[in-house]
Amino acid sequence: MKQYFGAEDIYRELVEESDESWLLGLVAFAMVEEQRIEWMRHHEQHHDALPSPDEIRGWYEQQSPGVLLRAKGTADNALQAYSEDVSSVLDCYVPRISKDVTPIP
Repeated sequence: MKQYFGAEDIYRELVEESDESWLLGLVAFAMVEEQRIEWMRHHEQHHDALPSPDEIRGWYEQQSPGVLLRAKGTADNALQAYSEDVSSVLDCYVPRISKDVTPIP
């Protein structure tokens, strides 16, 4: 099983070495990092201190490739929803644009 030691490893796999969309990789990377930040806040609340660099490295080492796969799926869904929202907004402007555009003879 592949092991990750820090954000750089996650970024490399999701963005730099991925055959998928660069934007999808960036959003998935942000989601993994959001999970790390939530874990760090939880740690701080329960231990009255932020995790040490070794504990953070340990968190990364515990992440499986499945975590990245789920992050990509969630990112894909989020980007799809965003795309639909943008498309919906643009659809509202089509009649106005069509009315204002003069056809080229």
